[in-house]
Amino acid sequence: MSDEISVTASSSNVFADLGINNIDLLQKVCTVSVETMKIIQAMKTADKS
Repeated sequence: MSDEISVTASSSNVFADLGINNIDLLQKVCTVSVETMKIIQAMKTADKS
């Protein structure tokens, strides 16, 4: 069990080792997701016209 925990812990630190700020990365992913949903909604609205 401790091997599984250590693998999980080391896997979760991959971005930290690269020097990428996890909060910035999460913000970018959320922004892309929200903007994609806006585009999809606009396309649905355009199809109804």
